[in-house]
Parts: sequence; C-alpha cells; structure tokens
Amino acid sequence: MLANEMVPGTKLVGLAELVNSGRPAFAGAYRVVIIGTVRAVEFFDKQKRGGTESIALKDVQVLPYQTGQIAKSVVGSGQEIISGPFTGCVMSVFRQNQSVWAGHVDTNPDTTQRGSYDQLKSGGGVKLISEYDSAGKIPVELKSMHVIFCIADTGGIRSFLVKMESSGVSVLQKANPMFGQKTDMWVVGAQTVYTVVRGI
Repeated sequence: MLANEMVPGTKLVGLAELVNSGRPAFAGAYRVVIIGTVRAVEFFDKQKRGGTESIALKDVQVLPYQTGQIAKSVVGSGQEIISGPFTGCVMSVFRQNQSVWAGHVDTNPDTTQRGSYDQLKSGGGVKLISEYDSAGKIPVELKSMHVIFCIADTGGIRSFLVKMESSGVSVLQKANPMFGQKTDMWVVGAQTVYTVVRGI
C-alpha cells in the first residue's frame, strides 16, 4: 500500500508533474526504488508507461487539484487515491449513488467550492466517510516550502507533510530501440521532488 511507503525521509519523484497537471483523475503507478543511498517512491502516468514494463509497478489513482472545482474520483475496493498538494483545501471520502468517491475540494476564498461542498454534504444522498481539512495544518514557519499530500481509500484518509525541493534526480527511462537503445537507463533531470517529513 502506498500510504505505508510514505515514511519520513522518502523522496517522492515524478509526483509533482502528475498532481499539477490539472487533469481529471487518472490511472497512475508507482514503485519503490533506491537512488544512490536515498529511498524514493517513483510515480508514473500508467497510460504513458504502457503495459510492457520489465519493472513491477503498483497501481494508484492520481487526483490532481483543479482550480474552482471539486475534483473527484470513484474509489474502487482496495484502491488508493493520492491527491495534493494541499495548503488549505479539503480532502473528502464520501458515498453517493452507491459509489465511494474521493474529492479534492478547492477552498480558495475567490471560489465558492467550500460552500458547494457543504451543500453536497448536507443534501440528501451523500454520506461522509472521512474528511481532512488542511487549513492551518502546516506550521507557519514551514509554509513557504511545505505542503500536504493525502492518500484516500474506501476506509478513510491519511495525510502527510512533505517538503518541496527542486533538484537533479536520476529517473529510469525506457529504452527506445529506434535510437539504438537496448536497455533502460538512468538519466538526470531537474524536477520538483517532495520529501516526506511526517504523517499529520
């Protein structure tokens, strides 16, 4: 389970590109790797990776933040959904129309989504399973470089404080036979990497 891999000091590689895409929820994948002496969870867009990987990937649903919306996705049995970054938004798991949903509620004061979310909860046909409001959860002294990520499943939500950093990291890229490449290779590229600080 991905939530169990979110131990302090673990680097989250490739996640920033996925959660900041603004797309509707989509199928992702991850694996735990060692990069040098550092333990990391490397994330992928499952569709872009194809189905012929020589490396074992585990499934995870990715739920990006969407400005001015309640981004949501159905949560299947045994499925985890990762969403973030959170700096004041709400993560929710609720039952509606015989399905369990995970939602990332934009609570920017310039939008009306918190009010829409409150109406959704108070209206008939919705049963709240779990909710995590990230407002005020990041210590003031950490706000410039820290965010929260949430992992939801049918049973609830786990939340994690992570530090943002931009760095050169090694990423495994699939071999491309068209360019004479016969094996997968590690390449270095600059990207936002998150480091798990602790569960909160």
